[in-house]
Amino acid sequence: MKRTREKKDLFIDKIKALYPQKSAEILDVLTTSVPPSFRVNTRRVVVQDVIDSLKLQGFEITDGPIAPSYICHQGSSQVRLSETKEFNTGEIYMQNIESMLPVQVIAPKNGEKILDLCAAPGSKTTQILDFVNDTSTIVAVEKDSRRYERLLQNLQLYSPDHQVTVINTDGYRLERQYPNFENQFDVVFVDAPCSSEAYVRPLQEKNLKYWNRKKYSDFVGLQKGLIMSGYRMLKPGGRMLYSTCTYSVEEKEAVVDWL
Repeated sequence: MKRTREKKDLFIDKIKALYPQKSAEILDVLTTSVPPSFRVNTRRVVVQDVIDSLKLQGFEITDGPIAPSYICHQGSSQVRLSETKEFNTGEIYMQNIESMLPVQVIAPKNGEKILDLCAAPGSKTTQILDFVNDTSTIVAVEKDSRRYERLLQNLQLYSPDHQVTVINTDGYRLERQYPNFENQFDVVFVDAPCSSEAYVRPLQEKNLKYWNRKKYSDFVGLQKGLIMSGYRMLKPGGRMLYSTCTYSVEEKEAVVDWL
């Protein structure tokens, strides 16, 4: 317990040091239960039909802060959102609001060549499909074989006729295996593996025990390799977005500055 209290204090001190103006707001969010959020699969269903169906099942649905996201409150429903037909048939995709930001920021366009360098489990890749038509070329890369299989399953469920090229390889060394990819992509997403500090809940002992204030050092080399690989794949004048779900400057601003 003493060790847990020490880690809690260290984590809170880190947030306060990094974000002196917003630390109270951030810590308040981290101690609040967050309801699930989702996107509607506009390639297959009418949005309002899905929302109406979920409401009939007893869920309370509100608009999320990023269009077209939705927040799901349990309401009187006897099942969880992940147990509904809408989820299990790919009519909706459950996704945290913050993980919707990268694709929203880039806003891929029809006809562009798009590379998702760390693609599993498919949140960004399926979201990209909502932005573009079949004139676009989409390549999704995932190194881990189990996560690669999950990516394939999610893409098939979301859009059985998708035209995404899915590659099970190391995005860090992509140019060695696919030299023809260099300088070819209009858009590159590098949503890099990280220490995942954004998922730490300082008041939850079980959650907090996996946090280590120096864990960022395990990822920095990989992050630099991935961002450089993504840069090499980018066309002159193209757009690349680097993102992580962590607070450590070493994994974020410092990696971008290094590039």
